[in-house]
Amino acid sequence: MYIDDKAEQVLEEILDNMGDDGHYPVHKGDSGYFQTKGQVGNIFVAFNNITCDCWVEEFETEQEAIDWIEKS
Repeated sequence: MYIDDKAEQVLEEILDNMGDDGHYPVHKGDSGYFQTKGQVGNIFVAFNNITCDCWVEEFETEQEAIDWIEKS
């Protein structure tokens, strides 16, 4: 699992490399989270690319982001 700046970089690489079939083959099986500034305050962005579908969610707390990744 990637965290902080490395997680943000990995997510950007994943999203920049969508395949013709709509899947995200870069960093297959990876997940992570990072904190960023949202419109209302700081948020945690978590991603899961285990199945190359690249699911991304926003959370209010770090623990919520971790729990979501672990349940995915």
